[in-house]
Amino acid sequence: MYIYTGGEPLVRKKDLIRLCEKHSDCVFLCFTNATLIDEEFADEMLRVGNFVPAISLEGFEEATDGRRGDGVYPKVTNAMSLLREKKLIYDISCCYTSANYESITSEEFYDSMIDLGAYFVWYFHYMPVGNDAAPELLPTPEQRTGVYKKIRRFQYPRKNLTGSSALHDDDSLPPEPASLTGFPQIYIYRT
Repeated sequence: MYIYTGGEPLVRKKDLIRLCEKHSDCVFLCFTNATLIDEEFADEMLRVGNFVPAISLEGFEEATDGRRGDGVYPKVTNAMSLLREKKLIYDISCCYTSANYESITSEEFYDSMIDLGAYFVWYFHYMPVGNDAAPELLPTPEQRTGVYKKIRRFQYPRKNLTGSSALHDDDSLPPEPASLTGFPQIYIYRT
């Protein structure tokens, strides 16, 4: 698997599709805000069969638009609906902060991800980097532990999602690659 991250990789959609065609034995995962996913691109994804978008959400509309700009949330959910209609696999990438950690890990949000058709979910905690960083948004150790425990409670068959995390407790799960870097992530997969 090859992973693309931003800026916004989908500004080069045609190049990404060419790579998918050339390397059909590989899977390409792309972190994206999904605002450039349209019918034509979804059809191309369906045709090549090895491109998986990881769509960024910060929570519901207010939180997502607050971080990514007004009107982004409806564009993102429209893209998700399009992908779900075409039975394409996609995941959601959630960045939790000291400000949104409760809502983005709520059972209501978790259920909404299932309803939107997400196949798996990545939870990353905010890392203040760069000139415009906001250190006050970094979750406290207690908040990070609380997020981990909360998400783990939702990972049972009733929710149709299971997963593992780089923040392991005594569940004997093998370490995720992220745990080797010290960057905490929680992965949740649809069963």
